[in-house]
Amino acid sequence: MKVAFVSESLPPSKTGQAMVLSRLLGGWSPSDYCLISAHAPGGTDAEAAGALPAKTYALSAPPLLGRGHRFGLQYVREGVDVLRGVRARAAEIAEVLRRERCGAVVACTGDMLDLPAACLAAARARVPFYAYVFDHYSYREWGVPARRFWAARMEPWVLRRAARVIVPNEVLGDDLRRRLSVEPAVIYN
Repeated sequence: MKVAFVSESLPPSKTGQAMVLSRLLGGWSPSDYCLISAHAPGGTDAEAAGALPAKTYALSAPPLLGRGHRFGLQYVREGVDVLRGVRARAAEIAEVLRRERCGAVVACTGDMLDLPAACLAAARARVPFYAYVFDHYSYREWGVPARRFWAARMEPWVLRRAARVIVPNEVLGDDLRRRLSVEPAVIYN
């Protein structure tokens, strides 16, 4: 079964998440998975050194409303941007799932749009969705009120629909269990 991995950060990036994915997927055959990211590694030899050998798909930038900064409409515009972004990204991910004939999708925290978009895409493609929660999804978006609002509402919806929630430690697992009534699996970094 081929698995799609959706992540903000992919090898050869030196982020912790990219390093974990590199270790996790390093022994897999490139034909058994594909990578999907809005921040896919570049194409030069130097940038590609250390990249995973599987097919990688770059996601488009989310559609943004260009207007709505005046008269207190910025909050509304930012909220609409989140919803439009999730919808557009879900369509792109679903297309990759169909094209690659993936049997499951694993989405990592990082980019706010990735978890809900992958969850919707998995439902459209009728494949299981797995959430790999490296850090608190809803707490990451504290700086932008509209994103914070939507992240707090999407987190329980997404994680309760996941076939399995994966976390890197017991502390995060205990918090998700307490707050959202999900039973996470721990895979240590």
